[in-house]
Amino acid sequence: MSKALSARLYDIDPSLDRSLKAKRAIENVMLPYIELQREMRSKKAQTTITNFFSRRVPAIAEPAGILQQEAEAADTSQQQQDVEAAGTSQQ
Repeated sequence: MSKALSARLYDIDPSLDRSLKAKRAIENVMLPYIELQREMRSKKAQTTITNFFSRRVPAIAEPAGILQQEAEAADTSQQQQDVEAAGTSQQ
């Protein structure tokens, strides 16, 4: 926008000295707005779809879960052995 305005001023007044002064003045006035626009554009980014997915760790990589399953299986087999032992002692 500032470039278009500077070009328009040059067309109206072909004096190079005045045109350059006007162009610099316009650019100095517009500079904070241009920087603000650049900052806003850099912050505005579309969220990628991968941000909505979470990484799941495979069950193999969970030793605590495997150990707990093994402990539960051992408890169950021990309970079955105790029941069988109690059943044979009563007969």
